[in-house]
Amino acid sequence: MAYTVRAVDTSRPETQALLHHLQKVCLPGDIVFPTDQGYWWVVYHDGTTPVGFGGIVRSTRWYDCGYLCRAGIVSAHRGHGLQKRLIRVRINKARKLGWNWVVRSEEHTSELQSQSTI
Repeated sequence: MAYTVRAVDTSRPETQALLHHLQKVCLPGDIVFPTDQGYWWVVYHDGTTPVGFGGIVRSTRWYDCGYLCRAGIVSAHRGHGLQKRLIRVRINKARKLGWNWVVRSEEHTSELQSQSTI
């Protein structure tokens, strides 16, 4: 199985719709996180089928800190290290932006998401 992680343009309505859809599929019952700010990526299987997503936004508390706001992988595609790839790409983006810290929260996470914490 070939997977690619691509940055997406959230100014496009169809991209926001895709990210909202993936949130609902990957994290059923969770609150849909707004995708109109920050930086977002989509994981594609075989270059065409979206199977995951991840985002990072600037912290509202610290100027040099990014917040790993949301990520998920469709259940049929879990177990391929895709969450780790999403973490890596978001940390690399934070470095390019000059941020010194990256944080995450479990405030609105599901039981499944909490169990997969690295």
